[in-house]
Parts: sequence; C-alpha cells; structure tokens
Amino acid sequence: MRRAKKQSGASLDSLLDTMTNVVGILVIMLTVTQLGVGDAVKRISSGDQVDPEVLEAAKKELLQLELVKNELVKRLKSLIYEKGVDIAAELRRIQAELANVKANVSALAKQRDERVRAAELEMQQLLQEAKRLLEEQKKKEEELIAKITTGNAELAKLRAQLEDTPIVEAPPPKVVHLPNPRPAPEGSKPVTVLCREGRVMHIDAGNYQDRAQKLAKFVVTRKKLGADPAAGIDGKVLAEEFNRASTIRDRDFDIRLEIRGRNPVLVLKRRDGAGETLEQIQRSGSKYEQEIRRLPPDKFYLQFLVWPDSFETYLQARRIAADRGLPAGWNATTMQEEYSVPLGGDIRCGPPPPPPPKPTTPAPAAPAKKPPMDTVD
Repeated sequence: MRRAKKQSGASLDSLLDTMTNVVGILVIMLTVTQLGVGDAVKRISSGDQVDPEVLEAAKKELLQLELVKNELVKRLKSLIYEKGVDIAAELRRIQAELANVKANVSALAKQRDERVRAAELEMQQLLQEAKRLLEEQKKKEEELIAKITTGNAELAKLRAQLEDTPIVEAPPPKVVHLPNPRPAPEGSKPVTVLCREGRVMHIDAGNYQDRAQKLAKFVVTRKKLGADPAAGIDGKVLAEEFNRASTIRDRDFDIRLEIRGRNPVLVLKRRDGAGETLEQIQRSGSKYEQEIRRLPPDKFYLQFLVWPDSFETYLQARRIAADRGLPAGWNATTMQEEYSVPLGGDIRCGPPPPPPPKPTTPAPAAPAKKPPMDTVD
C-alpha cells in the first residue's frame, strides 16, 4: 500500500540530494571492499611462501570485509526496498511533484511579477496625479497670494483715503407725516403731478384732452372715417393722421395718439429736460410754484405719482403744496412706460360690439354702485 503524499510547501531538492549521496557512498564503499578482497587474494596467491600468521590474518581480514560487504548490501537493499517501497518510483514521483511545485512557483512568480508591474503602473499613475494636483494647488496658492497682496494694497489705499476724507455731519432729519387717507374736498378736481427721475412734471390733462378731441374729430370728418357705421372708425388711420397733423405740444411732453382696443389714448412722451429738479423747485418763482399758485385750494387737489428714484423730490414738492394750502395725495409706482391719459369724448374705433343677448327672465335689479371716491392724505 502506497503511503499518502505528504503535503508540504517546502522544496524537496535537499531530500533528493541527500538520498542520492547516501546511495552513491554505499556503492563506492561496496566497490572499494570488493577491490580490497581481490587485492588480498592476489597477494596471497602470488607469494612463494605463505606465512600461516599472515594467512590467518588475511582470512580474518577477508571475513571482516565480507561482513562489511553484507552489511552494506543489506543497508542498500533496505534503502531500496524499505517496507516494499520502490525508491526509484518514489524518486520519480517526488521529481514529478517537484516539477509541479516548480511550475506552480513559476506561475506564482509570474503572477507576482504581473501584480508588481500593475502596482508599479498604478503607483506611477498615482504619482502623476499627485504631481498634477500639487501643481494645481501650487497655482491656486500663488493666485490666492496674488489676490491677498492686491487686496491688502487696495485695503491700504482705502484706509489712506478714509484718513484723508473729512468727517461729514449728518443732514438734519426729515419729517415725514404718515398718510391719513380721507375723501377729497367735494367738488374739487384732481391735478396729476409726476415725480420721476428726480424731476417734477405737472400734467395739464384737461387742456391736452380738449385740444386732442378737436383734432381727432377733424381727422374723422376730413377722412370720412365714420362713414360706415358697421365698420366703425379705422383706428390705424386715425392715429397716423392725428400724429402727422398734431401740433399739441407742451414744455415737458410730446403728445401722441395710440389706439388700445377701441379706445384712443394720449401718450405723454417726456421731452429732454422735462420737468424741474429738486434744486429748481426750491427756487422762488419756479414753474412748479407758479402752477401751484394758479390752483385754488377749494377747487383743486394734487395727486402725486411717485417713482422710487424721486421720493426726495416728492417730499419737497408736497411741502410747497402744503404751504399753498392745496390738499394732496400720492401713490408709488414702478411703471416703465410713458404716462398716458384717455382721449375722452365719444370717439371709439372699430366695429361696435354686438348688443347683449336679451334675458329670458328679468334679472333682479343690481344695487347701484357708488362711484369711487378720490382721497387725499
């Protein structure tokens, strides 16, 4: 029965070399013994006379050599056939296993070399990436240092300017009265005042509308724009002819006609330098003050339309109106387009709308709506 293979990860080269050396030594000793016996026999046979003592000694030596020979042969056989094991076959098996181990070791070495090469390649890539990141960090650091240097220089410059800047006393506080909405005086008419881009502009809406209505009626009559009641007045032709013939102008505005839906509208396009600035309205005899003086406080009140860039101007204009005794109110606005007022009158453009359908059942009478009341504050 063959012995189970020993599982060992160590190399078997040393064992194989030791066994080979032992067998070789035994063979050499056996050869030397045989040669010694042959030499002794030759010496005995070649002598003319044999000394009995020498012969006896030679016999003892021969017997001793035979014993040694037998022992060597026995030991060699025990080595070769120990417990029925074929040493040669075992050696071949060991050599095969050794070759297999060497192949495995070679494969492992190859895998190790591949892993080492992969690790070296990855290390090189990591080193390159680290170098790139280091260069980027260095560049950012240089940029940051440059910005800090520039910022320090700018800060030093601002500090120097601050030291050279004289201390400005705070302006006197402005007193602003909280609005107190209340109805406008009964029978009084509103007068619109624009406070825009730091300027005050008085709107003479009634004068603009009277003159524009006369011109619009003249255009309708001359061009026969209302000849077909079903088609109505052509708003495009009306606006073109009105604007071509219009001489309605003001110191602050160029007045143009636009049609919005069916309703003609007067657009007040501001002229260059329209209105008066805060400094101008504070002067005695300013245009704004003259217009205020012509308005009786019991027949008119002011309605200010204020843009965010003109609140200071509005406060001064309101103060002048209060000194005159004119009631006033105001509304904030951020309107981008030019201010406009309706043409007024009975001129409508386009075909008239269809009449409303007749109700099948009489609808209950709606309560009369109170007209909105103008307010001042």
